[in-house]
Amino acid sequence: MPVCANDLLASANDIKNKCNATEADFRSAISRAYYACYHGAVEFHSKLAKPGITKEKCGVHENLQHMLNHPNIPKTDDNHSKSLLIAHFLKGQLFNRRNVDYDLQMEITDKHVNVVFANTNKIFQNI
Repeated sequence: MPVCANDLLASANDIKNKCNATEADFRSAISRAYYACYHGAVEFHSKLAKPGITKEKCGVHENLQHMLNHPNIPKTDDNHSKSLLIAHFLKGQLFNRRNVDYDLQMEITDKHVNVVFANTNKIFQNI
């Protein structure tokens, strides 16, 4: 059965709220929250009247953030400002996801989790 961005967010919250959460759980929650945001942002972007301006020679995650940050719709469209806001928070989420997945020497605490989930909520309020 397929899942959606909200399912990933629910899973991220389950991991975050786990009793006696460990640093590995913090990392998993942040990573899962990022992917919830990413897939939610993909869905938001796909519903825009026109796709945003693409960025050459980069990965799909960075390109999505770029397209959201450079919407190809009129500034009078409510989704224009939403797109910019989602891009702003998604960029930070990607940075954090890369840290938790690749920099195992960096200590990840509940404070990191709280910041990521606050930003996750900002994204989901706008998609």
